[in-house]
Formats: sequence, structure tokens, C-alpha cells
Amino acid sequence: MSLLTLDIHTVLFFVAASYVLHVMIMFGFYRIATKYAGVRHWLLGSLCIAIGFLLILMRDTSPLWLSVIVANLAILGGVMLIVRGIEQFLDAPHPLPKRWNDLLLGLVLIIFLYFTYVENIIVVRSFTIQFAVGLVVAYGAWQLWSAAPADLFPAAAFTAIALVIESIGNVIHAFTVLLIFPNYDLFLSDVRQQIALMRPFFTGMLWTAGVAILIMQRTMRDARRAHALEQQAQLAATLAVAYDDTITGWAQALDLRDKETAGHCQRVTAMTVALARALGVPEAELVAIRRGALLHDIGKLGVPDAILLKPGALTEQEWQVMRQHPVYAYAWLSQIDFLQPALDIPYCHHERWDGSGYPRGLRGTDIPLAARIFAVVDMWDAMTSDRPYRRALPREEARRRLCEAAGTQLDPQIVPVFLALELTLHAAMQQELAEHPPLAEPEPLREVGPIGPSSTPIATIQS
Repeated sequence: MSLLTLDIHTVLFFVAASYVLHVMIMFGFYRIATKYAGVRHWLLGSLCIAIGFLLILMRDTSPLWLSVIVANLAILGGVMLIVRGIEQFLDAPHPLPKRWNDLLLGLVLIIFLYFTYVENIIVVRSFTIQFAVGLVVAYGAWQLWSAAPADLFPAAAFTAIALVIESIGNVIHAFTVLLIFPNYDLFLSDVRQQIALMRPFFTGMLWTAGVAILIMQRTMRDARRAHALEQQAQLAATLAVAYDDTITGWAQALDLRDKETAGHCQRVTAMTVALARALGVPEAELVAIRRGALLHDIGKLGVPDAILLKPGALTEQEWQVMRQHPVYAYAWLSQIDFLQPALDIPYCHHERWDGSGYPRGLRGTDIPLAARIFAVVDMWDAMTSDRPYRRALPREEARRRLCEAAGTQLDPQIVPVFLALELTLHAAMQQELAEHPPLAEPEPLREVGPIGPSSTPIATIQS
């Protein structure tokens, strides 16, 4: 069958088949592409266009309102959905008024109703739908060309060119219809009209290929980015573990130097984190609280041994030196980026609720929450642990003293929560110690005699 003998139904069938094929291809990408905004609009728009052409094929057996008005509006609405999908896929702004789609559809509907039921002029209807579709498609091509990111531009440019061809074809078709108005019936059977109607079949294939390439290119780009982000996350997790292990080592070393009971840092850290969680502190902030609790006495590295390890009471001048250790901690830790969120406890854990603490004399809620939480736990651990100069206090005596300190030394709202959750916090502490046992204090070196002539011969050592 030559092209000249094709009737209008055969031509429209091929056109509708192109958009049905588009829908099938879009369904093929549905599983991998629905995660992208706009793909559902493309799929729905393609369905609307295919339905519109199928309704036009049924015009001899269907009423005018269905095969003419509904069919053409479905085609126009489908094109609008596809263009809207382009904007969402590219995350491009919509520069036109929000209701412009509704206004254009309403205007086309009014024209179709008038020139179908008042004056049945096919030429005006054909010109209107072709020109409206051409404008919408041109706008979509402009969005693809101007808003596509650089890494998607090749596929976006290919798709935009396909839409430009479609848009130019629609506009030329619209004005051709006007120019041949006296012989429109002859034009319907003319080969030029058949070619004009077959044009969407080929441009539809280009558009389908462009969409497929665009989706595949973005899928591969996102896969590469996801892989890179996964590697970065793994590296960050590895660094975080290394940081925390280093901090834990520092804390254990401080325990040994300060002659604290073994495991002091791990105990107060575990209980502080558990208490903070019970008070509703977000999980993201607990990492900084844990690090700050482990390093709460890091500033004591700047205190001379003669003061830090003095068995008796400190003089006022020695106390002035001792009270500088939070300042030392701030000076050192503030220079480390990942430890800056953890500064509240090392810098402020000796502040008191009534403002008599140090180093800045903060009062009440001016003291950071992390430091107020830690102060309760630190006081409890100091009272309930054996120290070189005294035995641990009985549990009830420690509870009583903690209540007395509420409102003067400690936050009066945190102390009741701590006392209510004491057993739970103690269990968390035991679990932490089981997972990260404290370092044991090394045994002193045994004294050995001098090496003399009777010592092991050099030959024996070498062998």
C-alpha cells in the first residue's frame, strides 16, 4: 500500500500507535524511574495523548463531544502533563502563572464548543488544537534546554530538539490549515495532510527515545553519586570510631594520672548519656555529650603533679591553679573541629546552679544542659566510689546529699529524674564497663640488682 492510498483512519492509527508505544516504554522504566519526580506526569500524559488519538479514530461511531472535544482536550492535557513532568524532573521553576494550564484548557474548550455546536467549522478547531499544542511543546523544549544540569544536558538537549521539531510541525500544520481553508475537504485526502498527520509518529519516537536516554543518564548519575556518598559515609564512620577510641584512651590515661578509681570516665560517661537520653536530648547530640563526658578532666593535663597529686589540702594559690583546668580544656579542644560540639562538659562541669562555680560563675540555665546533666552524675560517682582517702558512701546517704545539693550546686529539675532512674542508669553503666573495660593500673617495676661480671655472658644473649 502506497502512502497516497492511506486513508485518514490508517494515518491516525499510526499516530496513536506511536503514543501507545511511548506508554509501553515508560512502563518499562516505571520500576527504576518512579523515584524521580515528574515521571508519573510523563506516564499519565502519554496515556492521555494515546486515548485522545484513539477517540479520534472512533469519530464515525462516536458523538462529537467525545471524538472531537474530549479527544482533543485529552491530547492537549497530555502534552501539558508531560511538560509539567519535565519541570519536576529537572526541579525547574515554573515561570508562568500557576493557573495558566487551566486557562489555556478553558479557552480551547470554549472555542471547540462554539465551533462544533454553534458553527461547525473544522478548520478553526484544527488550527486551535495544533497551535495550542505547539506552544506548550515549545515551552517544554525551552525548559529542557535552559534548566537541565550540565551532567544531564546531552540527553536533555536531544529531547528538547525532538520537542522543537514537534512544536514547529504543529504550528506549521495549524497555519497550513488556515491557508487552504477553501479546499479543506480536498486537503484531508491529500498526501500533504497524510504526511502532516504522520509527523507525530516520528517525532513521538524521538521524544520517547529522549525520555529513555534522560532517565537512564540520571539513573547512572545518581548511582555514581550514591556510591560516592556510601564511601564517604563508610570513611566518616571509620574516622568516628578512630576518634572515639582515641578519646577513650585519653580518658583512661587521665584516670591513671589523677589516681581516680579505675573506670571513672567510663562510668560517668555511660550514666550521663543514659540520663541525657531519658531527659529527651536528641540522639544526634548524644555523641557530643559522650565525648565531652570522656574528656571532662582533660584540662588537668595542664595542672602540675605537685598540685594534682598532693595528698593534703590545697592552698588558695594552688586552688587557683586547679580551677584553671576547664580553661585549659577549652583552649585545647576548641582548636579541634570535631570536638567543638563537645566543649560544654569539659568547660562548664564545675559551674554551680547558684552561680558560685568556676571558671565563669554561670548561674541556673545559663549553664549548658550537658554540663548540668554531667554534674549530677559526677557528684553521684564521686560519692559512691572508693577513693584513696575514704570509702564509698552508702547509697541512701549519697541520695540524701544529692537531694541537698539540688538548687544550690545541681539543677533541681535533673536531680529527681536521676534518682528515679538510678537503677536503670547503673545498669547502663555496667553494660558500658563490660563492653569497654577500664585499664588496670600497671604494676610497679621490680627492682633488679646491678649487672656485673657474674651476669649472663654476652654470647648467651646473642645466641
